[in-house]
Amino acid sequence: MKSKLAPAATAPETKAAGDAQDVAVAFDEFMRSFEAFRQANDERLAQIETVVGEDVVTTEKMNRISAALDNQKQLLDQLVVKGKRPAPYGTSPVLAVSEHKRA
Repeated sequence: MKSKLAPAATAPETKAAGDAQDVAVAFDEFMRSFEAFRQANDERLAQIETVVGEDVVTTEKMNRISAALDNQKQLLDQLVVKGKRPAPYGTSPVLAVSEHKRA
């Protein structure tokens, strides 16, 4: 005998997208830092190729930019991981819409 009860309303499984804007902002900042790193590295390489040799200021600048890139990469990785986590049960916007439509 078939049951006339409606199937249980369950929200489709979705992954929490996180705030895509946060990831985009972090990535833009990472790319700006990378561009500064590349320019400083090109300057350092040009100094090495000349008779003068490598400048201490340029080397320190490269080290600071490299450390900033590492920090930004870590932040970007954390944002991506956070975006891939599923939303806590009961906080899905899909479920809230479904309940509203059923009312």
